[in-house]
Amino acid sequence: MNKSNKKFLPLVLFFCFVLNVYAEHVVDHSNPSLDVDVESHREEIVVQGVPETFDSEKGISIEKVSGEFENLFYQIDASINYNLSESAIEALRHGITLRFDITIDVERVRKWVWDKNVATSILSFQLSYLSLNNNYLVVNMVTGERKQLQELGEALEFLGKIENFPIVRKNDLDPTQSYNFSMISEFRIRSLPLPLQPLAFISPQWDLSSQRYESAIK
Repeated sequence: MNKSNKKFLPLVLFFCFVLNVYAEHVVDHSNPSLDVDVESHREEIVVQGVPETFDSEKGISIEKVSGEFENLFYQIDASINYNLSESAIEALRHGITLRFDITIDVERVRKWVWDKNVATSILSFQLSYLSLNNNYLVVNMVTGERKQLQELGEALEFLGKIENFPIVRKNDLDPTQSYNFSMISEFRIRSLPLPLQPLAFISPQWDLSSQRYESAIK
C-alpha cells in the first residue's frame, strides 16, 4: 500500500466498522431483543456516534439569489449555506480536500416542448484543512483565488458567498423570448480518495447537495 492510501486507512476502517455494527444490530430483525418500533425512535438511533438518519439541518441550502444585467452579461449574487456533516468534518481534519460544484443553467422557456438550454456555468471550490497553521483554505478553481481563514465557520461563509458571477451574455438572449436560470450546489463525492468513495455513495452523511433554485431572468 502506498503512502497516499495509508493515511486514509483509519478513516476507511472506521466507516467499515460502523456499517458492520449497523448490519448486525439494526438490520437484523431476527433478534427478538432488538424488535423495537424503529420508526417511532428513528431520529434517536445512534450507532457508534453516527445517526441512522441524516440530520435534516445538515447539508447545503441556497438562501438568497439576485441577478441583473451589467457589462453585457447577466450576473448573479448568491448566498449559500454550507452545514457539513460530522463525517465530512472528520474527513476534512484528516487531510482530505472537499470539492463543491455550483452548476447554473440558463434555459429558454418553451410552451409545448422541453425548455432549451442556452448556457451552463460551473463554479467549483475546494475546501481543505492546513494542519501546520490550523487554518482552512478555500480555493476558487475557476479564478484561482485562494483564501485562508482561521475558523471552519468563516471558511464556509466565504465559500457560500457568490458575487457578480456572469452566467450568460446579453447578446445570446432573444428579447422577445423568456428565460429562466436554475442553480444547484453539490458536494463532489468522486473528488474523494478512491478508498472512501464506495462508502460515501451509500452514506447519508455524504449526501450533501442543495435543492435546485429557479428564477426568471428579468
